[in-house]
Amino acid sequence: TLCGISGPMNAPLHIFRMSPDGSNLKLIFNVARSTGGDQHPIGRFIDGGDGYYYGTAGQTLFKLKKDGTDYSVLRTFDGAPTYAAMADYAPILASDGKLYGIDNGGGQARGGTIFTLARDGSGYKLLVDPDAGQLLPTALVEGTDGKLYAFVQAGLVRYNKDGMDWLMLHEFGH
Repeated sequence: TLCGISGPMNAPLHIFRMSPDGSNLKLIFNVARSTGGDQHPIGRFIDGGDGYYYGTAGQTLFKLKKDGTDYSVLRTFDGAPTYAAMADYAPILASDGKLYGIDNGGGQARGGTIFTLARDGSGYKLLVDPDAGQLLPTALVEGTDGKLYAFVQAGLVRYNKDGMDWLMLHEFGH
């Protein structure tokens, strides 16, 4: 089964599923977007393995039961300077059971952050929030060693899940 999010800017957000051949298209959920800046057409989500999808759409991190019920907002991102802003990338579910995510516009320098929270929305914390420069993360994964790896503007970096022990593994040439 394939699942996705669609909806043009300023229109309701639609979450659907269908067969790989395109048949059996079914709308499982739709919601009006807020007027507080959550008007970006991008949205992504993951299967949490617990009967729920976890996803982002603009300034919202949400949880939705796979049958389209039990929608809840886990976090609304207020933006710079103290929070993530536009979490337009799906969170990852790490081996410790927590969600980890990235954004490109929040934090002290408005250059992006890496954050974590529990699947019930509690325990939100910015792990990486540079006070200068541009992090601009575009991808985040957990390695087999349990560490987080992120593609950022400068290259490939590795972090512990507490945001410490940052190491640049590969620097991109300019």
